[in-house]
Amino acid sequence: MWKFTVSQILEITRGILISGNINEKIKGISIDSRTTKKDELFIAIKGQRTDGHNFVKDALEISNVCVVQKKVKIPPDKTAILVFDTISALQDIAAFWRIKLILTSIAVTGSNGKTTTKDMLAHILKSRGKVTSAEKSFNNFIGVPLTVLKADLKTKFLITEMETNEIGGILKLSKIAQPKIGVITNIGDTHLEFLKNKENVFKEKSELIRAIGEFGTVFLNKDDPYFKKLFQMAKCPVVTYSINSKSDFQAKILKEEINRTIFKINGKKFVLNMPGKFNVLNACASISVARQLGVKWSVIQKKISTFRPQKGRIEIKKLKNITIVDDSFNANPDSAKALCEVIKKLKGEKILVFGDMLELGEKSEKLHKKTATFFKKAGIKYVFYLGEFADAFLKGIGEKIFFEKFDTGNKLKDKLISLLKNLSDKKTFLIFKGSNKMGLGKIADEISRKTF
Repeated sequence: MWKFTVSQILEITRGILISGNINEKIKGISIDSRTTKKDELFIAIKGQRTDGHNFVKDALEISNVCVVQKKVKIPPDKTAILVFDTISALQDIAAFWRIKLILTSIAVTGSNGKTTTKDMLAHILKSRGKVTSAEKSFNNFIGVPLTVLKADLKTKFLITEMETNEIGGILKLSKIAQPKIGVITNIGDTHLEFLKNKENVFKEKSELIRAIGEFGTVFLNKDDPYFKKLFQMAKCPVVTYSINSKSDFQAKILKEEINRTIFKINGKKFVLNMPGKFNVLNACASISVARQLGVKWSVIQKKISTFRPQKGRIEIKKLKNITIVDDSFNANPDSAKALCEVIKKLKGEKILVFGDMLELGEKSEKLHKKTATFFKKAGIKYVFYLGEFADAFLKGIGEKIFFEKFDTGNKLKDKLISLLKNLSDKKTFLIFKGSNKMGLGKIADEISRKTF
């Protein structure tokens, strides 16, 4: 556990003491008043939905110190620091703490597969020592510094997940985490609302290679169309992984099922309790990094076989004749296409519950229409759509497939429950896909608790 004084925080953040004691000791950071502890520094973050300054009073009922970027009422016995920007202050504190840590810092970025790759790698590396890795998908200007601040002097491996919607963002995050190992999973159509085109997505993700510099190692997916451009940028050693291309760690898939995939890498057999070639690629990335760090093949094999993905990432739930395929954590055209590669092999009635893919900008309608064609080819018979791009999706899926759109999640849920009661005697696959903000994961959870 790290310890700072208010005096040090003032120096790191270039802040101004509004009130309180400069010798007050701090043993942690919090940005959530509901979970703030006594010795933690509460940083009031102004977000898109909520403003932490509205909860300073609540936080200071437990904590003694806060950082703010605007004047708020502070109890006379509490300490407050005023800064220009609280997110920058959080980043500065994390960057300062990172300098004091002696560990192996690993960063994972890419359009798809970041979280699963990060989680797999963390699961494997726990066999070698203490691992501090990003919770859920903490991958932005707030999540990365929070991950760094979770690490302590006993941490051997720090694994950060990095994603931004602006060019220069990955470089900024890398200055905080200071990775010496970088993994780029792929380049796809993500954050187009802000990055505009795939070439800019490439520029954003490739910043990790620039951050690694000459003295680290970069791990690249050789099957990705942008591999050559990424490879040419690297000034450090590059380790490659793939399925289709010859690489340092090339996987050969032996068997694919709805709940597992069996494959080989360099003659070693692996059983992954997840479907899909894209998840094999995620495993390849994790395995290649683990081998580079000296983990034995036998240990990696065991760890891969016991790995379980986070909620909503092709999570399989079986209810009698109904199988729920919950891939609702997030969505973009590439991850939707990858899901279609899995479901097209399923035999039975296929029902798609789809929610808007967000942050696609001016290409939203075009990409929703195109994505629908993938599901059509995968054998979808029913589509229940939640969101504003239903009409674009309908154009791609075609009028021969049953299609119904909804404006609320509750109406959608009620419709699904009614439908499934009538299909309970048929082998049915209920497939959820959409951006996380669409809330399809909650509907999938409620459906899974029903008895049909």
